[in-house]
Amino acid sequence: MLDIAGKYEPLLQTLFTQIAFDPLHKFGNVTSYRDKYKSLESSWIGHEFVSVDTCGSILGYFRYNIDREVRYAYGLYVVNLSNGIKPSATFALDLKTCITDIFEKFDFSKLRFTCVMGNPIESSYDKLITKIGGSVVGIHKQDVRLLDGKVYDLKLYEVLKENYLTSPYKMGKL
Repeated sequence: MLDIAGKYEPLLQTLFTQIAFDPLHKFGNVTSYRDKYKSLESSWIGHEFVSVDTCGSILGYFRYNIDREVRYAYGLYVVNLSNGIKPSATFALDLKTCITDIFEKFDFSKLRFTCVMGNPIESSYDKLITKIGGSVVGIHKQDVRLLDGKVYDLKLYEVLKENYLTSPYKMGKL
């Protein structure tokens, strides 16, 4: 179930502290700097949600920023908090709800996000972006330095609302 992240702030502080310097999560934060998790005080600059199971355990976290002038979402951040376990069906459905809400509930004109190239989830993002009517719009070469000290390229994705609305994803064919 998708829920508002702020309700889980103390638990998210603990979970994000646990993974802050974990090599398995090095791709999740495109810098070597870490700060204590603090939920957004306002939904004006962004939205953040958690995926929770029926017992109330946090499975994952979703956040994106909002450009209010042009009305689009950017910087989508998705993290599986299930200790390296493959994301559950609930997590996947909650991600789908998060993306659907961006276009249908909140009426944003587009979604932009990035992925560090070499991230194990990159191929899944490539498939997802195709399903939801988006595309890879570029690559920033040698753009981020991660915890391992290496510099990586950053892949940029973009989905326009009109393409999402006619995508197989939206039409229920996937």
